[in-house]
Amino acid sequence: MKVPPYGKPLKALLEQGQLPNNSVYLYIGQKAWDKGQLSAISRPTRTLILPYGQSPLLYEWPVNGCDILMIETSPIDTEYIENFANLLFSYGAIKIVLINVNLLSITYEKDF
Repeated sequence: MKVPPYGKPLKALLEQGQLPNNSVYLYIGQKAWDKGQLSAISRPTRTLILPYGQSPLLYEWPVNGCDILMIETSPIDTEYIENFANLLFSYGAIKIVLINVNLLSITYEKDF
């Protein structure tokens, strides 16, 4: 399985036994590419993208020990986001904060 777009620097960091110095930005939705590409410039080890229309199950998510800031760039079904959050938890994510398109935040803990 491959890592998601922009995931190689984060994977390398984790393989060195280090964690990012802040939350990992994970962009989802129709504008994920545009937003994620800009983010990767200033946060190369803290940016991930789920390409629009692709299943998160296609990727190996390098998030073990990380907090995730999931940024919704277009409206996405709540059940889809919750299933994705569970997948990220299965890869070792600690906490996930979703910023939805209305700029409201929703926090997911491992046992939500």
